[in-house]
Amino acid sequence: MLDRINTFRWQSITETLLNALKRFPVAATATIGLCISLLLLVNLPYEQLKGSILYEPSYWYVWVGALPLAASIVLCFENRLNPTIRHSVSLLAVLLWSLYGYISNDTPEHFFGALAFIAPIVTFFSSLFWAAFLKKDTDTSFWNFSYLLCIQILTGLLFASVLAAGLSLALFSTDTLFGCEFKSEMYSNIHVLCYTLFFPFYLLGNIPIASITETKTRSFAQAWKILGLYILLPLLILYGTILYAYLIKIIIQWQLPDGWVSALVSILTIGGTITLFILYPLCIQKNRPLKFFRQWFGILLLPLLILMTVGIIRRFQDYGITTNRLYVLLLNFWCYTTALYTIFTSGKKIKIPFISFILLFLISSIGPWRFSEITRYTMHKRIDTLIQNNKLGTNNLLTFDSLETQCTQLDSIDATRLQDDLLYLTENYGAKDIQVWFTDSVSSMQFSKLTQGITSALNRSQENHRIYFSYYQSDSYEGKNINIKDYQYALFFDENSNIRTNNGNVEILGPDSTVVAVYPLVDLLKKQNYKVNPNDTVWSFRGNNTYILPLSLDGYMNNPQEIGGLYIKGIVFYNP
Repeated sequence: MLDRINTFRWQSITETLLNALKRFPVAATATIGLCISLLLLVNLPYEQLKGSILYEPSYWYVWVGALPLAASIVLCFENRLNPTIRHSVSLLAVLLWSLYGYISNDTPEHFFGALAFIAPIVTFFSSLFWAAFLKKDTDTSFWNFSYLLCIQILTGLLFASVLAAGLSLALFSTDTLFGCEFKSEMYSNIHVLCYTLFFPFYLLGNIPIASITETKTRSFAQAWKILGLYILLPLLILYGTILYAYLIKIIIQWQLPDGWVSALVSILTIGGTITLFILYPLCIQKNRPLKFFRQWFGILLLPLLILMTVGIIRRFQDYGITTNRLYVLLLNFWCYTTALYTIFTSGKKIKIPFISFILLFLISSIGPWRFSEITRYTMHKRIDTLIQNNKLGTNNLLTFDSLETQCTQLDSIDATRLQDDLLYLTENYGAKDIQVWFTDSVSSMQFSKLTQGITSALNRSQENHRIYFSYYQSDSYEGKNINIKDYQYALFFDENSNIRTNNGNVEILGPDSTVVAVYPLVDLLKKQNYKVNPNDTVWSFRGNNTYILPLSLDGYMNNPQEIGGLYIKGIVFYNP
């Protein structure tokens, strides 16, 4: 039966086109509309297009999303509603999507505004795979359908690419041999027709019928087995080994994890889920290596997810809320649920993780509760509080041209926070989003002038509150006896090789990159009220099995815990 739907029994282009129009009339109409719009955009002069709807980003988002939305509705109700009702529901869904694009207050020219359109479009495209399989115990049919649909997508893209390349070469040859001097728009027209008309119609005409997808897994290409079992699986094992080694390291050193570890754990989780999907037929066949992987993948993932959570919390504590960090936190939640779901199902259920991933992305990206709005609201409240508490400007309104003067009373922490928040809002929501705090029209300023002005003014405000320290020993130790008999090792250190700063301390690393000594620089500065003291007894430090002698020291502090511009060189005596 699967052989019957492998190419959906199409013998000619005409039959494929008719099948697409008959089975997906609304989606086919959307395809034609998108193609015509692109042809107009390519061929009409700028003077005619300027100010038209073709220059509205939301217009294009609506057209692009209409095709997969209409097709997904048909697939969802193909065996539940008669064709007339099915296509009516499909048309209604497209009209509602168009209304959403029309009344949306988002500004698609900025990323987070565009995300309110991108997230639904991604959901629409992904639903082509799972819209017909929302019932329980349809994982096998879902895999068969997805496998066949992927083949049709790759085949359609190959055909469209060959057709576009062939026609472009024919046009170029005619131009070269006969001197026809075709306009460059002709080549663009060829690609528009091939990729927005031929390819969608080919795909719509060859989408498998879900109701006749077998409930037994079909055999799949050997290349997929090689990719999943012999390439992806070993890579996942390698990633897992590296992460567990790092986990053991930070436990031994009792350190907080690097924030970047979140990306590695996420890659491991997503990669493992994709591998289980690719190798689903082998899961049914009880392949031994894969059986071990699907039984232990979720269990071994949980400690790494805890590591990821700690890394995320550290990022929030250090830098505060941003939209990206909220998405990473949501991804962490999805990873937990996927790991637990894999444990309880032994990796035999593949549908729920994919659907839940897409739906969580959609829910967190649209509506007034979306992450970008939470971030924006939080930053607005923080800036309002900062301006009011410090009585900045006139009636809590700043003047851009005198921003530096108005912010002189800010300490370095508040100046940094104000700068970061203003720049973040400007870059991600547009200059008009910060207009509420300024008397002059910053929303009409050139972006580079605005950001450079904010950065310059608040950087100088930070510099005014910096505490500089400097110590260079010349002959401080000359003629002095230093008792080092209680120490086994001596190690030279400097800022270019084996030190790092952590919460106001300078950590000195040994040959194996482990911490052998901690130099409490901030505490030493506090003891002398942040004033420079040339006395070496102030700067030398005896700790637990360590004796640190700095030979030179230079830098500044932006706040009581943040060290900048550090230049340090010295020697440490220590016991392991």
